[in-house]
Amino acid sequence: MARIIRARLDGPNAAPGVIAAVDVVRVISGLQRAMSQAAYAALGQPRRGTTGRHRAAVEAAARLLFVGTEEGSFVQLLALPEAPAATTDLFDLEVAHLSASAFERLIEAVNSDGDIDGPLAASIADLAAELGIGDRHERLTLEEAEQPTVSPRLRAVIDRRASERLRARSAAHPASREDVVTGTLVEADFERGTARLQPPVGASVTVRFSPELADDIQTALRQPSELEGTVSYDPLTAVATAVTVRSVSRGVQLAFGVDVKDFWRTWTLSELQARQGTTGLFDVNELGDPTLDESDRLAFASIRDQ
Repeated sequence: MARIIRARLDGPNAAPGVIAAVDVVRVISGLQRAMSQAAYAALGQPRRGTTGRHRAAVEAAARLLFVGTEEGSFVQLLALPEAPAATTDLFDLEVAHLSASAFERLIEAVNSDGDIDGPLAASIADLAAELGIGDRHERLTLEEAEQPTVSPRLRAVIDRRASERLRARSAAHPASREDVVTGTLVEADFERGTARLQPPVGASVTVRFSPELADDIQTALRQPSELEGTVSYDPLTAVATAVTVRSVSRGVQLAFGVDVKDFWRTWTLSELQARQGTTGLFDVNELGDPTLDESDRLAFASIRDQ
């Protein structure tokens, strides 16, 4: 059974029939962004914008389902996702478990006065800013809809004070860290010390490198590579946007009786034709079935012309 959470927005502008429709959407979309950041924090792994499997599972764990509303100030009932069988092999934790852990981490972040994950703090503060907490609305309360039988009910209140505290925490933890990104290096500018890394999935990543690494960058161009250094992330999506490179590692292709250089080379059409002994031209008549007699050919022709 899905775990239900309650999101209650309080204030004179939060009553049904008064609340702006855009704020209804912001509650859900902002919570999903915060849940995504909380899921990364719960995993205890770097937010690598180039690892599609990580993003897929985190997105699945953060995808809230709208269940309904309750009376009073504007109240939404949202269901944490349950794990589809096809996604349970992405992590040691199933998606449902990751989603529950993310919600617990989110509640802990709002209630904590200590050190918390920077991107998570920023996403909660952004949600409060979008909803106008302390201005248009007084507070957003998040809690479990049903009282657990064993542990206390998870509950957190995002008001002006909590929002300011979370914003300060996010400023103390910039969205960058030592990490590794992978992809194909393209468009290097050696005068400016910049390049572009195209990951297997998603938008390109801006690369900055020192003159000492110019030869390594040149060697790695147009080949799968790993770049280690200070990686900057989008605070909302946790996708890598830039990397200041400290070291470059090229992918190693195992040789099985072939020329390794040929593996990386991009052959032109004329070169491929020469290697394969073909011109690419053919006689359309050779495409026919030699077992067909003339009556069969005429029958097909009559069908074609109808």
